[in-house]
Amino acid sequence: MKTIVRATNSVPGLLNLGNSCFLNAVLQALASCPSCTSWLLKSVEYADEQQNKNCFLIKSILTVLSALNGSDDNCSGAEVIKALRSHRWIISHEEHDAHELFHVLTTTVEEELVALNPVTSLLDTKKLENENADLATEPKKTFVSTPKTLPVRLAFPMRGLLVNELKCNSCNFKHPARYDSFDSITLTIPSQNNGKLTLHDLLLKFISCELIQDVVCETCPKNDPPSENGDQTVKTTFTQQVSFGKLPECLCIHIQRTVWLKNGLSVKCHDIVSFPEVLIMDYFVHSHSQKDKQLGASYSRLRLTGGNSSKNSQNTMDVHPPSEPAAKLSTDLSESLKNALPLNLSNRELLGSYKYMYLLKAVIVHLGGVSSGHFITYRRVGANKQNEKWFYTSDLEVKEVPFSEVSAACAYMLFYEKMR
Repeated sequence: MKTIVRATNSVPGLLNLGNSCFLNAVLQALASCPSCTSWLLKSVEYADEQQNKNCFLIKSILTVLSALNGSDDNCSGAEVIKALRSHRWIISHEEHDAHELFHVLTTTVEEELVALNPVTSLLDTKKLENENADLATEPKKTFVSTPKTLPVRLAFPMRGLLVNELKCNSCNFKHPARYDSFDSITLTIPSQNNGKLTLHDLLLKFISCELIQDVVCETCPKNDPPSENGDQTVKTTFTQQVSFGKLPECLCIHIQRTVWLKNGLSVKCHDIVSFPEVLIMDYFVHSHSQKDKQLGASYSRLRLTGGNSSKNSQNTMDVHPPSEPAAKLSTDLSESLKNALPLNLSNRELLGSYKYMYLLKAVIVHLGGVSSGHFITYRRVGANKQNEKWFYTSDLEVKEVPFSEVSAACAYMLFYEKMR
């Protein structure tokens, strides 16, 4: 029989419903993020205002997270599983991935929120016309229209935007930036590394330039005369880059640890990736000029900006494509980050110089191999540095641990929350 370890002033454990550690790990991590609990509470209040009683998943998650932050008894995620199944998700008693479940939760919660807003149909047109006519004759009457979108106060705390930019290296033509939403970002571990990987290294790799060969550019000068096959199009090399256009209030980072071998088999990567207690994201956002200075003009994204005179604007077209390998540039910036960025809360004198600072709230770790294993969560408890504690949670097993144990963990998912 497994021994249940409980610490003084501990957090509750979660019952294992049959290989449900993947669910328990995610719920414990979310319970550590006040922005998630606050958002769920506002969503339930909004649902009650709309007299909507179908937000089963939102209410079940809120109930569990509230219990994990204030109950002395062990909790269960059974109602969350039940709510997911009511949305036709097939949740078996087999082992599942915690990151996949995280996306299932965020996707389904969003579906419930969208369902809160009734869509006005053509049949409602006559009614709206009559109500507008009444406004003309009764000025004091209040008219409330049907909401078409969720109120700003319900902005999803884990929703961010990635900026995808594409530029021709021959004529410097730049396509309009494309914005893609995300609830979490997946970082890959390079196959060749020196064994001293950091989270900053993976983030630099995530935003590094990628060269795309043999792309037809519509703005490059055409071949004159035409080629032998009569084609006048020009194929050139484009540079593609991804950066953060909008950072969420709660940043979830997934470290991909499944590696596919040449023979088609998959194995788990156990490389340790060190991560800071305070994560500085200033260098990875779309419009951070300091990063461009560190990387050099050759790495600049050639943004489309307005407000300068036409004479000054022409200077942006004189910047040449990257002349140095992206790997070297990433290495140089990585070294500068290590020297400049605070690694913990003790360097408070440096924190004021950064805009996008995130505090580590939870770490999910996968124990075992690629096809079978167990998920555990380290979670932060406490509102400030003086009374904060870190707890190891593994289903019903809960114990207090030092941060040194947390920082040495082989992280699978990291949860950061924006510092005020």
